[in-house]
Amino acid sequence: MKVKRIKGSLETCVVFLLAPFLSIPFIFIQIKRGDSKLMGLLIASLFGMISANYVPSFSNDKARYIERFDQFSTYHYSDFLDYLRRIIRPDFIFDHFLYFFSKMEVNLSIFFFLCTTITFYSVFIFIIKVNKYYLSSFQLAIGTTLLVIFSFSLPNLFSGIRFILAASVFIWVIYFFFINRNFAKGIFLLILTILTHFSFSFFIPVILVVFFMPKKINPKILLAVSLIFLFLPKEFVTNIFDFFSLPESYSKKTNLYLTMDREISNNAEILSFLNVLWLYFVSYYLLFINRNRKSKFYLFIIISMAFVNVTFSMPEVFSRYSLFLKLLITVYFLILFVNDKIKSKYFYLFFSLSFIAFFISYFVSRDNFTATYISSSFLTLWDIFSNEISQLDFL
Repeated sequence: MKVKRIKGSLETCVVFLLAPFLSIPFIFIQIKRGDSKLMGLLIASLFGMISANYVPSFSNDKARYIERFDQFSTYHYSDFLDYLRRIIRPDFIFDHFLYFFSKMEVNLSIFFFLCTTITFYSVFIFIIKVNKYYLSSFQLAIGTTLLVIFSFSLPNLFSGIRFILAASVFIWVIYFFFINRNFAKGIFLLILTILTHFSFSFFIPVILVVFFMPKKINPKILLAVSLIFLFLPKEFVTNIFDFFSLPESYSKKTNLYLTMDREISNNAEILSFLNVLWLYFVSYYLLFINRNRKSKFYLFIIISMAFVNVTFSMPEVFSRYSLFLKLLITVYFLILFVNDKIKSKYFYLFFSLSFIAFFISYFVSRDNFTATYISSSFLTLWDIFSNEISQLDFL
């Protein structure tokens, strides 16, 4: 079957290969012409290139991945399996890829590029799949593209790579369970997600509730009750988690999060509040304004929000789960908007709050981005992929 090529696509790809970031204006012109999937891949690749050169702080997840990559380069496969047994962790897929890349002696920047590109493109295609009116107008296409970008937190996209990669797989679990109704694919991707990042098993009870008790639980009451956890002391939450039999490594990590004391300035508290202001607005909207309550996709979102509120005493956990929810909520608000089921003022308020959170994510990592721009050249593909971040570069 002959595939119709949209005018300007080839030329845009040529400019992209010569100077990727200079092709951005041409990419948006092509989005206007309706070439969404290919241009989405190019945008995803641009974020992948930044990720490849992103200089992490010593405490960042990416720093651990680089250290592990260097460590694995000296291992035989039997040593690697011993390592997995020692850490007693059920998610091993990501470490396997790190190991294989280390043995192939491939520039680690390629690995980070692929992870981030796949992550962004997966979310982009997911939104196009469920939003059939994506290209009904240029404004909607551009607005949707920007909202996809704003749905990410830059430190998590460029440093918390394993979690956000697993999230980009898990959204398809939700798609095949509750939208497309292909349970075999959903179960396969659920297993793949958990073997990439075990923390997503947290949402299995939510899936079961939506499947088997959709009418026995009032999701709004559940969400309202969960807001109590925003004010409960850590000790109470600790007792709750003690009831669950978690794998040893995760039990220790949970206790670490619960006992972690963080001294933060008033400015940091303000930024933290602004960073999740979109979530408070969404909670208010779902509780008091939203009338579109029939879909299982909606049920999964609102019940998940209730579950995530339980983790509020663990800021690191709450922050990550909230970012995953933001991907789904972005899709949900777009569905409401294109079907005229949400007032424009509420949609644009969510858009604005998402931008504020996105900007804050850049602001708190500005030192990392400054180091990235200073140490790397982004002019050509050769410049982008010839640089490799080492442990000596950590901030």
